[in-house]
Amino acid sequence: MKRYTYLGTSDEVTTCDCCGKSELKSTVAISDDEQGETLYFGSTCAAKALKVQLADVKRGTAAADRAKEEAKRAAQEVLYRAEMVRWKAYLVEKTGGLYDFKGELCIFSMCQALGGFKAAREGYTPWAA
Repeated sequence: MKRYTYLGTSDEVTTCDCCGKSELKSTVAISDDEQGETLYFGSTCAAKALKVQLADVKRGTAAADRAKEEAKRAAQEVLYRAEMVRWKAYLVEKTGGLYDFKGELCIFSMCQALGGFKAAREGYTPWAA
C-alpha cells in the first residue's frame, strides 16, 4: 500500500514543511496516508522525502492537478445540466411548451414567445443568483 498520495500543487501554502524555505511560487501537496495529514514541500524536498526523481514528482503533481480540474469541470457540468432543466421547465410553464421540427422543446421559440431572451429571463431566478 502506498503511504503518500500526490494532491497536486498549492499556491496557498508557499513554505516548505521540510526545509522551511518560504515564498515559493507553489508547493507540492502530499497526503501522508499513515499519519492522516497533508504536507507541503518544495519540489526538490518532495523528491528527497519520497525518495523518487524530481521528474516523478512533477508527473505525479501534474496528474493530480489534472484530476482536480476534471472533477471540477464534471461538477460544473452537473450544475449546468440541472440549471438547464430548471430553465426549460420555467419556459414550458410560461409558454405551454413550443417544439422544433424534430419534436423537441425549442428554447429559442419559447424565449421569442415571451418577448425575447431578456424578457424571458426577467421572471426567472437561477440557482446561482
